[in-house]
Amino acid sequence: MYRLYLMRHAKAAWGGPGISDFERPLAPSGKEDAELLGQNMKKRSYLPPIVICSGARRTRETWHVVAPFIATAQEIHFMDDLYRADATECLALIMAYAGQSSLMVVGHNPVMEDLALALAPTGDSRALAAVRAGFPAAGLAVLEFETPLGEAGPGKGVLVDFLRPAR
Repeated sequence: MYRLYLMRHAKAAWGGPGISDFERPLAPSGKEDAELLGQNMKKRSYLPPIVICSGARRTRETWHVVAPFIATAQEIHFMDDLYRADATECLALIMAYAGQSSLMVVGHNPVMEDLALALAPTGDSRALAAVRAGFPAAGLAVLEFETPLGEAGPGKGVLVDFLRPAR
């Protein structure tokens, strides 16, 4: 079984004068939510060995808060291209990791939501309902595939879980 984790960055602060969207930091509540998500991932043993993360500040900060809880990641790749990637481009990045059994993408909406629903239109009914209701900040979709990630495509995955921070 092959697993793909799609994580949306935690809540970002509003940009101020001179701060581009790319450089928006996490809001204080976003840091708290990312920590809760990291704790929940650890409890469920969601421990991806490889992470690809948008180069935007809020995604990098989300990853750095979550990382200590899932310290198994052996490779972390920050990719500025992921910031503006659409679902098709994001899937191409995922497929480039064809030989991996597990991978996590830390990115932005609507791409995380679009990708989760396109790749895994079936699965756990509660997880599907949660994603269809809107992929919240600090949300995590967990998809499983019977074939390697290099063969991932629309309808080939199953949504097995969806986590969101709960306070």
